[in-house]
Amino acid sequence: QTCALPIWSYNPLSNDWTRLGSPGPNRPGFDEPAAVWDSAGNRMLTFGRSIDKQNGWDLWSYRSETNAWTQELPSSVRPIGRSGQSAVWDPVDHSMLMYGGFDNGNGSVVSEELWSFHPEDRIWIRLRPRMALPQARIGQTAVWDTTGNQMLVFGGFSRRRVLNDLWSYQPSQNASLRLAPAGPLPPARGRHSAVWDNDGGRMLVFGGASSVAKADSFMNDLWSYDPAASTWTLLTPTGALPPPRFGHSAVWDSDGGRMLVFGGASSAGEP
Repeated sequence: QTCALPIWSYNPLSNDWTRLGSPGPNRPGFDEPAAVWDSAGNRMLTFGRSIDKQNGWDLWSYRSETNAWTQELPSSVRPIGRSGQSAVWDPVDHSMLMYGGFDNGNGSVVSEELWSFHPEDRIWIRLRPRMALPQARIGQTAVWDTTGNQMLVFGGFSRRRVLNDLWSYQPSQNASLRLAPAGPLPPARGRHSAVWDNDGGRMLVFGGASSVAKADSFMNDLWSYDPAASTWTLLTPTGALPPPRFGHSAVWDSDGGRMLVFGGASSAGEP
């Protein structure tokens, strides 16, 4: 039995939530999918593992103007099934970049693959950068640096290790590079959130956990990475802080100039 999940829309102007229908084929529910906004095609792209496992691992697009899901059937080889991967939209090459994740096909393998998907041609390409890729991991975050035109990947879980390394992938050079920022580094973590602050030209990293098995490992610290100076900075916001958490989501509100954080598992027992 297919598990089709609804899509919801929040309109800040009218301050309301709307549950949207899905005319046409139903999209199966996904387990820890990766999703990006295709600014060229004006649609959301999402890739992940079907919850019911009957539909395998698929890439779907959603267009708000037609309120419809479409299964994107690639004309080339495609990634094997995975969950817990990270993805960004490359507005220069008009493609989705997807890295890492848990290899559901083999049951216990963590992936180190980097793929790009070009929606207009419906082509997946496995990228093989000139330099080494980050080690295989899940629960990492990735953002698109609009100033440097690069994908930044931070942290995550790699088999029995928790990571706090920072990597850059530059599509124009097809080059992957481990960065060596100055200043104190954020503690190792996974299943945190990260956004790109386009106003400040920096990546913001919030929360996460150093071990999903221990509640006292959950975090609520906020870090900033400045690519221009290649420096990490621990931020000290005023006011009450969100409870420590992991597995939450975050986006950058460009109109309000702020990061919005929602949900996750909290050691304080509150969202």
